[in-house]
Amino acid sequence: MMSTTSFSKKPLALESTEPAVTPPPPTGNTTFAKKPKLGKSKKREIPEGLWTKCPKCSTMVFDKELDENLKVCTHCQYHFPVGARERIHSLVETCTFEEMDADMTSVDV
Repeated sequence: MMSTTSFSKKPLALESTEPAVTPPPPTGNTTFAKKPKLGKSKKREIPEGLWTKCPKCSTMVFDKELDENLKVCTHCQYHFPVGARERIHSLVETCTFEEMDADMTSVDV
C-alpha cells in the first residue's frame, strides 16, 4: 500500500501587517516649524552728493576731490560730463561773469 504524505503551507514571516516606517500619529495641526530668521546686516546708507562712482574704473570718488580735479577721475583719468554753467565757473573768476542776451536765438537754425 502506498502511504500518503500531506504537505501543509507554512506562513511566511514577510506577511507583516505593520509598515516598515510608521507614520506620525494623525493630528489636525500639520504646520511645519519655521526656520529661525538670521539677523540680516543692513546696508549702510550713504547720503547723496558725497560720493560718485566712476563709470570706467568703478572707483568711488569723493565729490569734493572730483570738483577740485575739474571733474576728472583721479584713478583712471575719466572725464565726467560738465554742464555749461559749471564749465564757465571753472574758467572765470568767482562772481565776475555776467550773462548778456540770454534770450537771444539764432536766425538760421
